[in-house]
Amino acid sequence: MSRLSTFAVGLPVAVLATGLTAAPAFAHGNYHNVEVSGSLYLVDDESWGSNETGWHSFTGAVTVGDWITQNSYSTNGCVGGEVRGELRVTVDDSAQYPGWVLAHVDARLYEGTSCGTGDLDGHRALSRWVAAGASEHFQFRVHNDDEGGDFVDFNFNVRNHTH
Repeated sequence: MSRLSTFAVGLPVAVLATGLTAAPAFAHGNYHNVEVSGSLYLVDDESWGSNETGWHSFTGAVTVGDWITQNSYSTNGCVGGEVRGELRVTVDDSAQYPGWVLAHVDARLYEGTSCGTGDLDGHRALSRWVAAGASEHFQFRVHNDDEGGDFVDFNFNVRNHTH
């Protein structure tokens, strides 16, 4: 048996004998229940008649930590049967800053012939750090950049409950 194969065979035995186990890079012992809550105000701009408007309120949570380093919360609302706002908040656990999470926000406006349309007409993406026990407030508008005066106002909080 060559020296290399003897080493390769002996390494797992040595690791088992010493009790060493693989640990995740994020082994800081915290987990975070991250709450996302707020509302979307949607406007379907009509060229004739009144604009159609509506509210979509939401509350939800995701958990991240040592073994689940990324998780996402999504919601959507529709008005007028043709304008849909979508929000996805993807939360990353931080190995560099224990207790903190990074919230990636992806906000989209779709406009078409139904609430299920795939016609993306407006988009905004941003990210913010959220400290342990803290909350970050997000408030912005996504316009229909393709046609009409449709828009969605996004107004929500991301709260990091670290345990």
